[in-house]
Amino acid sequence: MLTFMVIGAQRAGSTWLFTCLAGIDLYSRLQKSNPNLSREALEAEYTSATKKGETSTGNIQNEINFWSNFEPEKIAWYKSLFSHNDIGGDISPTYALLDVSTIEKIHQHFPDLKIIFILRNPIERAWSQARMHIVHQKLNYDDLTDDWFIQEFTQDHSLKMGDYEQTIRTWVSVFPFEQFKLMLYDNLSHDPKAFLEEICAYINIPKAHIYRVWPSAFINKKINVNALAPPITDTLRPILQSLYADNITSLSEALQLNLSHWLSPNS
Repeated sequence: MLTFMVIGAQRAGSTWLFTCLAGIDLYSRLQKSNPNLSREALEAEYTSATKKGETSTGNIQNEINFWSNFEPEKIAWYKSLFSHNDIGGDISPTYALLDVSTIEKIHQHFPDLKIIFILRNPIERAWSQARMHIVHQKLNYDDLTDDWFIQEFTQDHSLKMGDYEQTIRTWVSVFPFEQFKLMLYDNLSHDPKAFLEEICAYINIPKAHIYRVWPSAFINKKINVNALAPPITDTLRPILQSLYADNITSLSEALQLNLSHWLSPNS
């Protein structure tokens, strides 16, 4: 059944989180269907299933964006996606931009849903999104001007994705705040192992299940990262800071959380 959603933010570790949780889910399903297998045989089954891509067919779904393109006649199909295990999750960062009426529909079907929102410095998030577009559009970074980046940064979609306070207020107008788990991408970058353990505890996955599947070396590995990607340039950082300074200050006050380091040149 669907028990949790990860609603964002984009470019804030959702692919990494899906990879970790989907692997745990697959191992759990194999263990449940093969209770008499030895540890070695179960691990062999897991390796085989992973090679066949069966992590994508379990109770953890990545970027299906069902509620962003809601079709009422498909709700039974959607619920069936999470029928393989007691814990199921929809990881779709586009849900950060859902409107109230759609969130109300989610609440109607899943009133006890746990909601996870990973907050990344919106300055770094916008830069990461622009870099992703460079890759997807097969552009040459060295050919791009500051004007190209500014156009990317100021697109309505990018600005809304970085307005975390508005996302929280919209969702909290329907779901009680007690059903939210706000996580900082800073902590994922600093200690992926502790970050994953905290999320697993929140969604009721025992810590022991994590390390039956993933060695620490994998948990500490970044996903969807271009190792050659340059840092924010000295000319573009002030522009991004001016776009998000008010948002960061307001979010800090709303959450009573010091996020001033997000405005630091070394953040």
